[in-house]
Parts: sequence; structure tokens; C-alpha cells
Amino acid sequence: MMYEDKHRVTKVKLEEIPRINTYGRDILAKGLTEMDYYKETNKDGIYFTEEELQAIEQKYRAEGILLKEVFVELRKKKWRINPNTIKHYIQIGQLPRSIESKRGILAHYPTDFIRHINLIRFIIESGRKELEALLSAMRKVGLDSITDLEILQQHDPSYKQYDMDFIQMFYSGINAKLLEGISNGKEAIKKAFADDNKKMEKYMKRLKKIEVLVEKLENEVNDFKNECEKGN
Repeated sequence: MMYEDKHRVTKVKLEEIPRINTYGRDILAKGLTEMDYYKETNKDGIYFTEEELQAIEQKYRAEGILLKEVFVELRKKKWRINPNTIKHYIQIGQLPRSIESKRGILAHYPTDFIRHINLIRFIIESGRKELEALLSAMRKVGLDSITDLEILQQHDPSYKQYDMDFIQMFYSGINAKLLEGISNGKEAIKKAFADDNKKMEKYMKRLKKIEVLVEKLENEVNDFKNECEKGN
């Protein structure tokens, strides 16, 4: 689960990967499997191909996918992932949360759920240097894609009237500044109050309130983006 470069090993932390419903994550999720480096790495079929992912998404498109169905699909790749790991990824915003379903009380998840698991696994096993290269490359690919493909082909024609660059500014601010600040804040609190659990708990709770507000901001920005894309 790491990337080795001669004498140095660099691991990828989950917080380094763009979270669900952020601009960077949208770009990676849509374009990762089409990148040459991904295809070269996946010659032995270790990861899911774009065709396999599309087949899965088509299969569960009506109601979404259950967690037990997720594990069925993962076993086909001989992947072993602890259910608690999946739950943790959902809690920290690295996997989509459940969606409303008409089929009873069981939790159904978006059809691209496995696409995101595949993305996380590939990035973690590739290492930080590859993640940085992927993000850099996909920003360029994604900007072209959003301008030329999504706006011109998929969305309401009126959407072309919008200059959506400011959405990227929102996402950049949230990811590069706010989330980084929260992450650094947690580390600082742990170090500052290593011998005072009461104060550590107090300030962690305060920081958690900020984190909740950031998550709400992310959701608001994403909802706004989706409405603009639909031309509503």
C-alpha cells in the first residue's frame, strides 16, 4: 500500500485524496481509467477497467447498490476489504453516503460507489508522487472536459452562458485552505495537549464544529453546481 522510490517510501494519506463532491474528486473519478498510466499499471487486471465499471453502474442503475452487492463485485477482483474500512471511508467523505431508495429500509449507495473504491485503492497503492502527478494531469484534462464535453454535449444549452470558473475557486478554497487547516489543527491540538485529555477533547469538539460547517459548505457548492449544470 505504498510507493517506493529508491531509498524512500512515501505513503498517501486519505486526507490527501480529494473528497467526495469536490472538483478534484469529480475530475479523478471521471477520467482516471482513461489515463495512460492507469491502463499501463492495470495490464494484469488488478484494478477495474472503465468497461467493467460502466457495466456495474448500468447493472445497479435502477435503485443503487447495496453494501453486500459491493462486496460481491469486489470479490470478483479478489479484493478483500474490511466492512469497517468501507464505513470509515464513508464517514470521512472518501466514499458516497447512502441514497434514498424505494426498496425497504436497506441502505443503497450511488452506482459509482465501486468506481470510488477503485480510485482510492489505486491512489494509495501508487503513492504520493503519483497522486500529485495524477491531480496535476487531471486538472488539465478535467478543465477541458468540463468546458467542451459536459457543457456542450450533456447539459442544457443555457448552461453555456455561465462562467463556472468561480465554482473551481470555491472547491480550491475548501480543499487547499479549509480542509488543510482542519487537518493541521487536529495535529496541533494533539501535540499541544498530549498530556491534557480534557483540553484536547474540548478543542477537538470546537474543531469538529468547524469541520461540519465546511462539509455543509461543500454540499451547498455541489448542489449549486448541479443545479447550474441542469439549467434549473
